[in-house]
Amino acid sequence: FALDSLLAVGFLLALVTGLGAISMGTRFLTSTHYSLHLAWLGEIELASAALFDFGVFLVVVAVGRIFLLRFAAWQALSFSGNAQGYKK
Repeated sequence: FALDSLLAVGFLLALVTGLGAISMGTRFLTSTHYSLHLAWLGEIELASAALFDFGVFLVVVAVGRIFLLRFAAWQALSFSGNAQGYKK
């Protein structure tokens, strides 16, 4: 997965989850709960807040990795003497 795609998917997941509550006639980011019955696991409770949290998690991971990769590239350039503003 490319980092920009991960960032976009996380942002859209969080946004759609938050706006989904408005489409149901409640306030923005109001959590709803669903019950799902699976034959091999039984009854499972799902909350829309978990989807929102997962979207935020994806955004944080993508931004963190972008920061670390750019910082590492900047460090590599500064040690080779090619970074902007580098003085010998």
